Amino acid sequence: KKGKKKGKQHDGGKVVGVLTDPAAVCLAHGLADATTASTINLGSNSSPPGPSNWRHALVVDWGASGLTLSHVARMGSSHVLSVVSTAHDAALSGRTLTDLLVAHCASQFERKCRVSGVLESKKSRARLEAACEIAIRTLGRATSCHVTVDGLYEGMDLNVPVSRPRFDMLCGPSLRKAEAQVKAVKEALAGSGEEGAALD
Repeated sequence: KKGKKKGKQHDGGKVVGVLTDPAAVCLAHGLADATTASTINLGSNSSPPGPSNWRHALVVDWGASGLTLSHVARMGSSHVLSVVSTAHDAALSGRTLTDLLVAHCASQFERKCRVSGVLESKKSRARLEAACEIAIRTLGRATSCHVTVDGLYEGMDLNVPVSRPRFDMLCGPSLRKAEAQVKAVKEALAGSGEEGAALD
């Protein structure tokens, strides 16, 4: 944070404050009225309207570095946001989901072509990982796609169809683990005995 402030001040800008990622998410989703502060102006149409009486929120960040759960609380009726606690699981990363699809495609390829050791080849694995990352992005907007790599291994091509239900099934254990962690945070908050301690 200090480095960011110094960098901005060096450029001639005035640093009002530095937001944490969870606080920025709350602002973006209309869970904090930034327009009431004279030093922050996000514009009247910068964020969707959120509930005005919320006390607690859970920010879920499932990215490349893992799954991060942040419990954010609003101090009374003020607009001050506080990150109460965070939980991070590096085993539940975006790379985990990619690896699941890579293993599935490699298994299908080896069974069809009657070969083995595809993932032991660094070049083949890297090419397959790149194709699987593209496929995962495609499945975000389509119901199915094909993972294709020309000359993946020993001159043989890979072409594996993947549907969204199939991908969901492959990721099932990871999704259930993430859901269990979210449930645990919610139950811990509900059992804390704090007044109004329920996720809104």
